[in-house]
Amino acid sequence: MPTHNPSDEEPVRCRARREYEDGLLNSRSNLFLVLNGLGAVALGLTSDHHSAQVAFCLAIIGMNTLWMVCGIQSWLVIRALTLKYFELVPDDSIDDLVYATLGKKKWQVWIRPTNIMALFLPVLLQMAWSSFAIVLLLKWVKI
Repeated sequence: MPTHNPSDEEPVRCRARREYEDGLLNSRSNLFLVLNGLGAVALGLTSDHHSAQVAFCLAIIGMNTLWMVCGIQSWLVIRALTLKYFELVPDDSIDDLVYATLGKKKWQVWIRPTNIMALFLPVLLQMAWSSFAIVLLLKWVKI
């Protein structure tokens, strides 16, 4: 009679948790992208009220800061789970196929979907909103 080894379940649990965390990252990113879009609409609707535009811009910058924190934390968790999974199952042919397809060169490693959703998108939007806020503030003080 075969014995039950709890360590046999660990790769399955690790992979399931990695998929769950990836889904959370996608859901959070979608939420923040929608809120950024609504913020852009709000700026358009308040084009006659400069102070309201500055307030919306600053609120979105604060919100995007939270997105960056969530993104970095999600990226760290997904990376740790991925490394643990590779440690537990070093010869997973499916993961080998995925990573071979995505590329192994240094620049290709950084342009992967999780990195884009967790790191690049929040930073790019934060930079865009910050630049727009600076332009609005300069117009407000008429420099």
